[in-house]
Amino acid sequence: MVDKKRIMFVGAGSHQLKGIERAKTMGLNVIATDGNANAPGLKLADAPYVVDVKNEKANLQIARDQKIDGVVTIASEVSVRTVAVIADTLGLPGISPAVAGRSTDKGLMRQAFHDNNVPSPRSFSIFKLAELVAAIREIGYPFVIKPADNAGSRGVKMVVNPAEVDESYRQALLNSTSGKVLVEEFLDGVEVSVEAFIYNGEIKIITLSDKIRTGPPYLLDTAVLFPSIRSAAEQRAIIDVAISAIKAIGINIGPVHMELMMTSKGPVPVELAARGPGFKVFTDIMPMITGIDLVGAQILASLGEAPQLTRTQNLAAVIKFFEAVDGNVRKITGLKEAQKIPGIYELELYVREGERTRTLTCGADRIGHVIAIAPTREEAEKIAADAEKTVKLELELEGGK
Repeated sequence: MVDKKRIMFVGAGSHQLKGIERAKTMGLNVIATDGNANAPGLKLADAPYVVDVKNEKANLQIARDQKIDGVVTIASEVSVRTVAVIADTLGLPGISPAVAGRSTDKGLMRQAFHDNNVPSPRSFSIFKLAELVAAIREIGYPFVIKPADNAGSRGVKMVVNPAEVDESYRQALLNSTSGKVLVEEFLDGVEVSVEAFIYNGEIKIITLSDKIRTGPPYLLDTAVLFPSIRSAAEQRAIIDVAISAIKAIGINIGPVHMELMMTSKGPVPVELAARGPGFKVFTDIMPMITGIDLVGAQILASLGEAPQLTRTQNLAAVIKFFEAVDGNVRKITGLKEAQKIPGIYELELYVREGERTRTLTCGADRIGHVIAIAPTREEAEKIAADAEKTVKLELELEGGK
């Protein structure tokens, strides 16, 4: 009997489930690590380990002991560096630790863009208050301040006057694992996302989407709409810049998620990640609208096998995040009715009656989402809007109003 190939997942939380399940259906032996003993993916793994995904040394030793054939993480930023170290050390397919560094540290990312003539906002990496003052003097107001190494818009804020500087810096620093904070020129425009997949150095653009964001100062996504409806010329320009950004970072294998701003001077990359997008976009939405098994593709690529990336269908999708204000949930109605609307793929609320809601400042403040799939984007938007209207949240606002 031929031994099953052995694939290791660094991370076994809910976002990794689709990957672990897919690997099992592909007949692979699954090794999984996670710092949470209750991570759902550990229960599915053939060899589960309770180990922090950021512990590179411990994860590498497990990979050696298990004699793995490939290593992955699905749409998880925090695991990217560990996966790269394992792949590089054991000679497995994957990005290098240096590439992982440039894709997870926004300061290194900006430097790589600058060195390779990729459009980029003026940016300064700072470690102390004196450097912040000098950076503000150079950039002026408004500017964006953010941790150099976090995701989910944690600690990200647009600063418009000196009174906001100290607290904004404190929040960015609090959300930075390295102590590095970025101060960047504010890019005014509309945001677009690019999803790509690379194998053997060949960059394939899978899809483009348009984003709707909250207004300043927190600039958080409230909706993502597939496909993009920007003009053919704009989309070509976006793709050209995205490809140049991927090459600048040096990503030669696996999925890439990128966000760009359409400014008056053209598309400018905001951030790039050497992973698929989260919120079920990579694992659910993109496969449904394109017909491409992207999770399976990532698994195959990690094993050194050519993935199938041919698009077989063209559907549209909308993911819309419910918004809230500071208050407490008195009553929720219409949830089950909304979930039954034709075209609703998923509708979930993260809050229950009696729980507190907050005005959006980062991804953790979201109270729920709805995903709609339809033949056209216009239809998907209408389905999502109908679902939003059907769900009623009665809130007791702060102050008793």
